[in-house]
Amino acid sequence: MARILEAGHYYLAKGPTQWSLMGWKLMHGLRRNGDASLLFVDDIHSAAEAPKPERELPAITFAPIADFRIQESWLVDESWRALDRLKRLSRTKRARWSRGAWYCSGARLTTVSGAPTCVLYDLGLTIYKLNQGFRSGINILPEFWEPQQRRVVRLITKAVPEFSLEVVLYDLNSRFWNLDDGQEQ
Repeated sequence: MARILEAGHYYLAKGPTQWSLMGWKLMHGLRRNGDASLLFVDDIHSAAEAPKPERELPAITFAPIADFRIQESWLVDESWRALDRLKRLSRTKRARWSRGAWYCSGARLTTVSGAPTCVLYDLGLTIYKLNQGFRSGINILPEFWEPQQRRVVRLITKAVPEFSLEVVLYDLNSRFWNLDDGQEQ
């Protein structure tokens, strides 16, 4: 079965950095025959909202050819569908309204202003991948996304159990490891 490999993320307001290029190269090393590639571009958040390791690097030229190119703003509807799935879970597992926002399994899903958080957008992106016919995938992300990806994996297990997600983290020294085992490859 073909997988979908997500890599090369960047903030449109900032532009791609060495992190984007490193992730894209790693994706090509992990890609198997029949796998699809997905480039995710955050067109919602400002450059100032990017993680510090992203902000500290200069923008670079980066024009990868991807099977799918998704902008975060396109995922609003899928994000709300993801929240609906979480609200319909069993009483002990479902999303709950607290302190002016939605939460589930310790993850904040909406902002106080009512917008989806990155975790909810990622869950919406997973539903998008599922709707494209994929049942498994790999998110290839810089190491500083580890805490957020742990929350995403936990929520996917609850809300989208028919999708199998692996997360590969990497640093700028060409080291990479699986989120689950932490073993460097």
